Amino acid sequence: MVSTYGRLVASGAERMILEGILNALREERALDRYVTLPFSPEEAASSLGPIAAAAGVEIRWFGVNGPRADAEIVSGDGREWRVVFTNDGVSSLTGLWVFERPAPFRGVEGGVAIVVDGAVGAGKSTLMARFAEAEDTPWVVFDEVNFGHISTNHLIWIETCGPLYKGFLAGIAALAAEGNQVLLPSSGLSQTMLLDAFEGVRTLYVGLECPLAVLTERNRGREGRWGGLSERSYVEFAANGWRYDLLLDSNAFSPDTLVAEVRATLASILQ
Repeated sequence: MVSTYGRLVASGAERMILEGILNALREERALDRYVTLPFSPEEAASSLGPIAAAAGVEIRWFGVNGPRADAEIVSGDGREWRVVFTNDGVSSLTGLWVFERPAPFRGVEGGVAIVVDGAVGAGKSTLMARFAEAEDTPWVVFDEVNFGHISTNHLIWIETCGPLYKGFLAGIAALAAEGNQVLLPSSGLSQTMLLDAFEGVRTLYVGLECPLAVLTERNRGREGRWGGLSERSYVEFAANGWRYDLLLDSNAFSPDTLVAEVRATLASILQ
């Protein structure tokens, strides 16, 4: 059983590499020595050599660490890939990841931030993840406005934390101000607090609406979602007094459509 993972581009040399590897595994068994432990980098590189040649690329480096192996592959036109393999230590390839080297990111003058607000279960994390995955430039996603290791009781009661969340926001804003792009949820913080923190950084405020019945169903049985959370967060979202650059119904549109709307609105802000 061969599984493939990672962000795979189904065109060009990258697809040829994947197809060659998978065909060899499924049909020719040319990589038997490679996918069965123990194997050496020399044996693996030798097995991969013909596949790379057929795809018009070169294996520049190969390394093995237990059940994991990494190959660095380059093409004549300057494209570069990192291919990561894992196996079960017996006879099967269990994972295959292919990453293409992106173009250098030069930064965005003044930085950019997208803040997503919505009730628990409205789809904030999904929107942020999909947006970042779809972009060619790097976006730093904060699924919560905190980092490091903080005891849970200090994260539950925001009002008792003193300068903690102000510091978190200052750190994220400083990251953005260096020319980076950040995505973060509101995390129950006031818009005034966020406006103060991101002063000078171009910021897009996105609100996600969602019917209460849908929120309740989405949160049902999910880890960390306590009883009554849907109702409470729904009421708080409706009464928070935020002003949004973009307000969307996450139940009416697919995640891809939401991403497209955010991208279009962001482009107008960055003009």
